[in-house]
Amino acid sequence: MSDIWDWIQTKYDNAQVNGDVLQLQMIGLFWQMLHLMEDDPQVALNFAARSRRIAEMRDDKWFIQLLNHWELQTRFAFLGDFTGTLELATKATVEVRLPEYQALPQRVCLHEDLIAIYMKQDPIGNKTLVQHALDYMESEVAPTVECYICLQGLKLGFVEAHSTPEETIDAALKTIPIVESSPHHLASVYATLAESAYKSQQWHKMLLWSIELESNARKAKRDRYIVTALLWLAGHAERSGDTMRAQSLYQHVESRTERYGAFLGRGYYIALTAYHEMGGRLEQALQAQQAYHEQVAGKGKPYEESLAYLEMIRIKKVLGQDYADDVIQFNICIQDLKAQNHMLEKLAAIV
Repeated sequence: MSDIWDWIQTKYDNAQVNGDVLQLQMIGLFWQMLHLMEDDPQVALNFAARSRRIAEMRDDKWFIQLLNHWELQTRFAFLGDFTGTLELATKATVEVRLPEYQALPQRVCLHEDLIAIYMKQDPIGNKTLVQHALDYMESEVAPTVECYICLQGLKLGFVEAHSTPEETIDAALKTIPIVESSPHHLASVYATLAESAYKSQQWHKMLLWSIELESNARKAKRDRYIVTALLWLAGHAERSGDTMRAQSLYQHVESRTERYGAFLGRGYYIALTAYHEMGGRLEQALQAQQAYHEQVAGKGKPYEESLAYLEMIRIKKVLGQDYADDVIQFNICIQDLKAQNHMLEKLAAIV
């Protein structure tokens, strides 16, 4: 399996040599899509659709699968919308198991997409499906290819969904040497570490890992991770009594998020809620979770939506507010999950 970027560049170079205008346009639209994914994901998908029309007209099956992968990535990471993604990913993964796709660089990445959907929609109920898919992906990728780094991120996410914060920290620390060549993936690992340190009340480690998170996020130019790091640092400043620094960091967060055109992700909202809670601002913490719920409701992520309800119920209980309607909506939401008892136990632990 060759490197995906080498394959695209070779395809582009050949099109230039042959004067293949349509192929140049198809690849150019794809590059524009990648450039805009984080700043304006909806426009990025429009470029992808235009590129896809050319690929379908030319019956370029490999390029269609390339577009499938990056459309799914855009929907996952930057729109935060999983609606209809399971159907697309399932169809694509079945297709790319055909012999004609054996050398397609993006083939394994589509299996990565399917795993991501299983985990976002119902990581507890889909545990067996995810484990089988991870095993298949591991058997297909060598440690020398980029997909192997992506696989480590999936494995860490799987551990996080099923383990304690302390166990997640152990897994994340073992992941760092494997992904150290990629600031983007390192940022993701350090985001997991900072969040897990907060949950396990390891405040000094939360500080150290937040610093590493910010450093790698800036190297990777990933705004979502940058603002998440700043929130953890602001939360630590709150705990240390340095209110002025906390407020200064939070102002930087507000400035960056106002310009950000994509979905900020669950990790951001966990950090935002934690920041307000560490500062004793429970009403703002509740508002953060309500904002998060608005972002995930109806987006094909019942597991994350039910977690938002649990957080709103938890905070309202502390505030002494009525949460009966939230419990009703929570019970409706978990009807889409296989592991309903798991979520009911979480609710019981709160109320």
